[in-house]
Amino acid sequence: MSIELVAKQFLRRLKTHTSPTGAVAYRRHFQAHAGGYGEGDRFGGASMGKVFSLAKEFSAMPLLEIETLLESPIHEAHVGAVSIMDFQARSSKTVAERRRGLSQG
Repeated sequence: MSIELVAKQFLRRLKTHTSPTGAVAYRRHFQAHAGGYGEGDRFGGASMGKVFSLAKEFSAMPLLEIETLLESPIHEAHVGAVSIMDFQARSSKTVAERRRGLSQG
């Protein structure tokens, strides 16, 4: 699996969990209207449970690919990226040097 493909796969899988009604609810909750604190954010409407499950599946994602998710305009991609970093920081398989880097950034 190529490194570039990992973030793309995450986003592709995330897209299968979109929900128009969920997106409307998120836009309202995060005040994504003009002048709101979430202005400009985009929401797919995927439930957080789905995002967290997907993040767990992709918990071995390289840091450069996680950065790609953080640069996405989609809110749930950001949540997924932070969740992946959390899974990595908590994993006993993650080397100490990388874990320190995850907790500092």
